[in-house]
Amino acid sequence: MTLSDDDDKKWTYHKHTRAKHDVLKYYSDVWTRIVSDDNRNLRLFDCFAGRGDYVRSDGVEPIDLDEIESAAEYPGSPQILLDQATKHSHLFNQLNCYFFEPKQVNREQLRDNIDDLTGVANNVSSHIVGDEFAEGISDVLRRSGGPNGFAFFFLDPFGLKQIPFNKVSEITSISQFDCLINLMTNELVRWQDSDKHNDTIESLYGTSVWRRELQSLTPKDLSTAEAEYYCNRLENHNTDYTLAYMTTEGDNSRLKYHLVFTTNSDKGLTAMRDSMMRCGTNYTLAYAPEDPDFTPQEQATLVGGNMLTEEDRVKSYLLTRFAGQEISFDELVTQCYIDRRYEDSLRQHYRQYLKEMDNGSVVNIPNREAENDPLPEDYLIQFPNVEEEESANSA
Repeated sequence: MTLSDDDDKKWTYHKHTRAKHDVLKYYSDVWTRIVSDDNRNLRLFDCFAGRGDYVRSDGVEPIDLDEIESAAEYPGSPQILLDQATKHSHLFNQLNCYFFEPKQVNREQLRDNIDDLTGVANNVSSHIVGDEFAEGISDVLRRSGGPNGFAFFFLDPFGLKQIPFNKVSEITSISQFDCLINLMTNELVRWQDSDKHNDTIESLYGTSVWRRELQSLTPKDLSTAEAEYYCNRLENHNTDYTLAYMTTEGDNSRLKYHLVFTTNSDKGLTAMRDSMMRCGTNYTLAYAPEDPDFTPQEQATLVGGNMLTEEDRVKSYLLTRFAGQEISFDELVTQCYIDRRYEDSLRQHYRQYLKEMDNGSVVNIPNREAENDPLPEDYLIQFPNVEEEESANSA
């Protein structure tokens, strides 16, 4: 029997819940800093806000709030968003948070939890909306400023029914909107062959031919075709970038869901990728502490008859991708994150490799005069043409 969303049995603070909140906190911190300006009015939408608290924990500690104090033993996403907004409240003019919660029991508890908060900045406002996300989001969005300005959306439903593709893509296609979606891939894997669930999954993917297209898909970036297909669907509907973060149960390696991030900004993609990998197991795009597959690619692999380490692969990619170019380190990392978004390398790895390549005269970084000199974000890197590199190697 399916439990109602206001049933206490649904409100347990699991390890995967904490993992999700870690990503939310990290990115909402970074997002607020990136988009803030003295004259800007910002918006946060928690589209499945819940109670702002949990009945029990399965042994995991609650997330720490940086700036505000909550009476809730296990603060939820509303407190996390208000906390990070308050943390950077000196950077913007006004920030409005919209919390969607249609269940009266949950909504009343949420209101109490928000009213009991102390330390929330005066220019950070809360608005509790009693509508379902799909029914109310268009109207609330229109009344709060429409497509103008920066906004961040957190979609964290129970199950698959409540995030129809037409409403989600309406949000993700807007240029200054970022979105983090909890996609219950474990349920997609479980129910995709069930005729009973066809309409629900059709609404989620936004197409009647989803089953045929999904069955013909060979995943390129993700281990779960259902998640990659969803990302592809969004990118085919005017969303510039997606990034998926796999989450397991925590106590075991069973798949739970994917956090799917969408953005139309290079900076947004770079910031979320850093956020996810810093929160992930062994700096990977996954919370999978019991899954041995999610470990950094340290071992050498056979490529074109040669044994190459991850460092070898990255250096070869850099020389080919940026051959003949002069580019700043910051711009280079952004492009690498776009091209290689599901690889293991982080900003510090690219910095390390490029310094080594400069010291070995493979590339030229004019502002670095000694081997121990740093590599700041604005330093220009000059790459040889591919022909020049091949000639140097043959010599």
